[in-house]
Amino acid sequence: MAVKGKGTPVPWDEISDSSIFPVSDVHANIESLENQPSKKGYKMFVLAARITAPKELKGQIYYDRYCVGNEDDPEAMDPVSWTGPRAVAARRWKKLLGKAGVALKGTAEDACERAVGREVGLHITQRQAKGGPREGELENEADFFEAGAREPRILGFVGAKSAVAAPPKKRPAPVVVEEEEDDEEEEAEAPPPKKVKKSPPPSDVPEDDDEEEDENEDEDDDDLPPATSTRRRK
Repeated sequence: MAVKGKGTPVPWDEISDSSIFPVSDVHANIESLENQPSKKGYKMFVLAARITAPKELKGQIYYDRYCVGNEDDPEAMDPVSWTGPRAVAARRWKKLLGKAGVALKGTAEDACERAVGREVGLHITQRQAKGGPREGELENEADFFEAGAREPRILGFVGAKSAVAAPPKKRPAPVVVEEEEDDEEEEAEAPPPKKVKKSPPPSDVPEDDDEEEDENEDEDDDDLPPATSTRRRK
């Protein structure tokens, strides 16, 4: 009972606004796996698994749903509802049972009863909800593993306040980019090579012919020794 005039302090700023589980590997005990029809009346199994480790999440209950019925077969009596391309929930439900060590035989209801009290590992992740009133909001999704196969631990949050600090992203060193830009600038600003002055042409050579010959010489300079003259005086 609280003492009058005194109360319980609350760390308001440290309480997360998110009500979903962090990304984590947990061990959990299956408390129930019941047949509960969906809102549309389709056959659906609802999981309630109480987390036993890690200690930060111990005692929390993880819920999941596996809707195996559909509009064409609400009671999932057709084998195609369990094996067809739309049977994603049926495959996840079977994996849950297998990783919990449940014998995969008999009716669906019998298998669910055998799962109660079993320990199973949950790899809890986060994703954005698609469709419905919560579209775009973060929600949990779980994959399954044998409880002893992984160490239970919190990996952190995605899009929420992180329980484990994420490593900083590596960025390319700007020095490399700057050096490349400098090299390009140096190449662009480099002065053109100086041309070797040629001796003046003889007075009896027409000016137009001389200009054309100079151009040809400029093109062929690389093929000739530097000290060799290519002209003869008349």
